[in-house]
Amino acid sequence: NHKKAGLDFVVCQGSEGGGHAGEVTSMILWPQMVDAVAPLPVLAAGGIGNGRQMLAAMGMGLNP
Repeated sequence: NHKKAGLDFVVCQGSEGGGHAGEVTSMILWPQMVDAVAPLPVLAAGGIGNGRQMLAAMGMGLNP
């Protein structure tokens, strides 16, 4: 458990965030991570290039 390990938050980056984080895109990966590590905050890394994408990330419960 991430909380038991002493983490304050989790950073999550999809494949388009620099192209070196696997094969799953951010919009698919982020909500899965939010659910997996709740109630820890998830920090979205990469994959955000405009305000619409930021709004989408925030709508998923992320902290971009």
